Amino acid sequence: MPIQTEAYVVHEAHGPFELEQVQYQDVGEHELLVEPVAVSLCHTDVLASGGSFMMTPPMIPGHESSGIGESTGALFFFETSRRDS
Repeated sequence: MPIQTEAYVVHEAHGPFELEQVQYQDVGEHELLVEPVAVSLCHTDVLASGGSFMMTPPMIPGHESSGIGESTGALFFFETSRRDS
């Protein structure tokens, strides 16, 4: 079942961070779905959004996060409803 949420998206190098609705597919067998409590941006996200570091847009920046595990794939072992960072 697809999951809908809001995220800041950068569509092109040096483009603006735009808040929009995004949709994900259901959790894969090796994945964990986390409800974010806090997410931060660092210099890596800023460099990547400019197209000059490891990743290039389109992208959803913010790899430093903390949240609550919501659901897991069949092969991912994590206690849901647990807070983790």
